Amino acid sequence: MIWDYRYYDRKFIEQTLDLDDALVKEYFPVSVVVPTILDIYQNLLGVRFQEVKEETWHPDVQMFAVWEKDAKDETGFVGYCYLDLFPRGMLSRSIL
Repeated sequence: MIWDYRYYDRKFIEQTLDLDDALVKEYFPVSVVVPTILDIYQNLLGVRFQEVKEETWHPDVQMFAVWEKDAKDETGFVGYCYLDLFPRGMLSRSIL
């Protein structure tokens, strides 16, 4: 099934490339990668990301307001960007 894809993809990479995701992640901590990627996007797209401390669907989700790079007022507002870096399973629901 489609939801099994990530599992089998990871297994394939581990076996064919002899690559361990956990070891690779040690060299790319989220606290360093996210600001770097946002900086690249800001330069590439001519925008500015401003983190917004609002409640989201999960405490680990980051919310950013996106502005045109040289915005002087609210007309330069582009929209919001949510960054949810961790896979989440479907919430289990019980029917009473």
